[in-house]
Amino acid sequence: MKKRSFLLLGALCSLPALAQTADAPSAWRLYANPSPFDRALVFDTRDEGEKLPILWGFDTAWNDYANMLRGIRHVGADYIGVARVSFQPWAIISEKGVLPPVLQQNLEERLKNVALVGKKVDIALNLDGGSNTVKGAYGGLNKDNEYVGDKDVNADNYALLIDATAAAVEKAGYKVVSAAPFNEPDYFWNGTPIDVFAKINERLKDFDKFPRFKEIRISGGNTLNCDEALPWYEELKDNLDEGNTHQLAGDFDHYADFFATVRADGKWATADELHNVMEAMVGVEYGMQTGIWWGSAEQARGEFCKASFGERLGYAENRKAWSAASVYRSPDGKIRGFLGCSERQAWPSSFNIVSRRGDVFVDGFGPVREYVVNLPGDPKGAYQTDLQRNAETMVNISYGEDPQPYIVGDYMLVNGATKLVIGGKDGNVANGTDLVLQSPNGGEHQTWSLSRVPENQGGDFSYWFIKNGNQSFDDYDWHLEPGSAVRTYGHSGSGVQQWTLEYDGDGWFHIRNKQSALYLEANTAGAQIVQNERTDNLSQKWRFVAAGNPVEFDAPAAPEGLKATPLSASVMLEWTPSADTDNITYNVLRRAAGETDYNTIARGLTATSMLDNTVEGKTEYSYKVMACDGSGNRSECSAAIEAAATQPGGILASYPLDGSLDDLCENAFTAKAAATPAFRKGHKEDVQALSCRGDQYLQLPYSVMQADAFTVSFWTALTSIEDRKIFSTGVSPEETLYLAPYEGGQLKLVARNGENEAEIATTVLPQREWHHLAFTFDGQTATLYVDGEAAGNADFSTAIPADRLLTYIGRATEGGSALMQGMMADVRIYGSSLPAEEIGNLMNSTPAAVDGIESDKSVVETQYFNLQGVRVDGPDANSVTVRKVIFSDGTSVTFKTAK
Repeated sequence: MKKRSFLLLGALCSLPALAQTADAPSAWRLYANPSPFDRALVFDTRDEGEKLPILWGFDTAWNDYANMLRGIRHVGADYIGVARVSFQPWAIISEKGVLPPVLQQNLEERLKNVALVGKKVDIALNLDGGSNTVKGAYGGLNKDNEYVGDKDVNADNYALLIDATAAAVEKAGYKVVSAAPFNEPDYFWNGTPIDVFAKINERLKDFDKFPRFKEIRISGGNTLNCDEALPWYEELKDNLDEGNTHQLAGDFDHYADFFATVRADGKWATADELHNVMEAMVGVEYGMQTGIWWGSAEQARGEFCKASFGERLGYAENRKAWSAASVYRSPDGKIRGFLGCSERQAWPSSFNIVSRRGDVFVDGFGPVREYVVNLPGDPKGAYQTDLQRNAETMVNISYGEDPQPYIVGDYMLVNGATKLVIGGKDGNVANGTDLVLQSPNGGEHQTWSLSRVPENQGGDFSYWFIKNGNQSFDDYDWHLEPGSAVRTYGHSGSGVQQWTLEYDGDGWFHIRNKQSALYLEANTAGAQIVQNERTDNLSQKWRFVAAGNPVEFDAPAAPEGLKATPLSASVMLEWTPSADTDNITYNVLRRAAGETDYNTIARGLTATSMLDNTVEGKTEYSYKVMACDGSGNRSECSAAIEAAATQPGGILASYPLDGSLDDLCENAFTAKAAATPAFRKGHKEDVQALSCRGDQYLQLPYSVMQADAFTVSFWTALTSIEDRKIFSTGVSPEETLYLAPYEGGQLKLVARNGENEAEIATTVLPQREWHHLAFTFDGQTATLYVDGEAAGNADFSTAIPADRLLTYIGRATEGGSALMQGMMADVRIYGSSLPAEEIGNLMNSTPAAVDGIESDKSVVETQYFNLQGVRVDGPDANSVTVRKVIFSDGTSVTFKTAK
């Protein structure tokens, strides 16, 4: 293949930097490649957030002991404030304020489960109908459940029934705060006319007859279909204190609008049958005040209830897909993300969780600045199919010097109290085998494979499987009581075989079962592994030691000799390895000037160097390095060192896109592709360009567009006139800068920062022709150039987004948008606003040959180096060579020559 040379214009990379970065991993390279997503959820770990506490509770219409107990354990009694209790029209009220024995017994059965909370919660009353309904006493429906007219509706008897139930609840020591005469009256099976509902409300509002209802909210209309919620509420609201709906049908707009309308009216807003954490998140966002779970609450629901008493840091929604996501700081200070989709109406969707400030670890995976979670659904939007799966999840978001480890693979599970490991009794893992504590011996019965529960499993997928072959950790016989055994059983994937990992620090975890909501515990050699309520005892703490490593607890020696070399937009770090050699890896920690805490920006490095190309501007950073061994032990940190990138006004990144995605500059800002790159003939002879056919886009490093002033230039040839972005940077549709060739029939450069917006517009580009585009920003004014000529300028000072974290070629900042169709070549980004004549030079320059340099300076010497920085005699026909051209005035330029 013909050799190619790439000219780097402006303030160029120096050869020593190229030599240093050739083999060192870079922070940007350690991030995963971009994944497609529909919506971005942006949050900041340092935000104060918004407080949105909710009254949470459980339902006893489905009066199930396991549901209630499991939910209480997952949520915690401190965060539970209400329970829904049913009244039944199964017997006639013969004495005002007194329930017949059969109804009293039914009530007591429900209150027995409510008492599991351990405190007196508020009670919300709701109708529980059924085949036992006494038609003659309450009227309205015939034996075929058909409405037969107002004359047969006995609103007085209904009011007496509700009043008697409330009296019985109060006698049991509970406070009734709400009463709903009917449940899901819009559902054909219930078939309740709205005027029947209204009559009962009117009776209960007669405080002379029913004085206790001065202090009890009348709730309605409790619709199944949220499209019907507002019509029922509006018709009834003169005698309502509380608006109430479910989400088992209907559209997102009506669900959100319902809560907003009820709150605007000054009334209480409730959803008393929540089926998914999505419904709860959306409800909270638009004004819901009470949320009651139908069935149980597990990890995602339970932690969301707790988190709502902390601060919400971010929220996003996909209304068409009936899905939502949020990030909260819980009262315990931990950051948690929540995602979910409708039980019956979900379309497939995905959310990109974006950390605005610094690297984080999501369930231990990282470091990352963004993390995509997929939610299942029916791609055809059909109602209540198996594809919806009622999916929901919670993710732990950690950062700092000791973020949560990433646990996926084969491990020994080490007990904190004994330093022994879990194994099958007598070396066996057959069905029903006890799990016990044993001395580690490397046996297969002591090695357990951990994997994530997939999103299409059904329900909450916040969990892990713990398996040995096809045998799983199992809450044997579906036990709920403390002290119950954990044994092995053939893998089924059911709730008894799903486990959460709760990180405690220093490599230790609590392990919790989904079904029982209890924690693994053992404290003596040979002891059976059991489940118990959570304690902080070492007997409940577990470390995951990767298979093949020793079980030992001696920290390795700290690395020494940390040094830092500043580059234009990055910092090269190097250190002396730890004196220990037992499967040692390194973590790099960084702290910006003015901050008090260090954060982990790289973990698990095997090299003793790293290029930090995630720095911002000229920020001064302090760096430290620690060593980690295969047993999970961490060393002390090295001595700290300070450094900052030099940030000249010259070139920061150069992407010829001539057969690769490499950045030719010292900062190693290599682009990441969403699909396998394809290259075709480019805008110059013997030069290729990236082909984008609607399935491809590039993501550039998070810090490449962070300079206060900048220039972006590239060649492009477009093959579609659809409204698609060819370059964008920012974090969201509200904080973005983008170039769109066919927006509203014009080529536009648009900046948006909240309510501030600015744009430059000119004529569209012809299709299937190569054109050079560039834009500059000097801190005040933006200028758009087309084929080397200024096409317009405008004041962008207030409209440029402060956070230009997500930078793309070929797509918009927001998710779910169509991708560019066409070709891209010779993308260059500068840390300054280049003058007009320099833009013309960029267009006319040829990166195809060094001989094409136009200059009054003469070439004094040409030097050649390999990528390790070693001087060689000339270009190598079989590999990449670095060429350095030295001019008569002492300046130089550097090229990479590809084979």
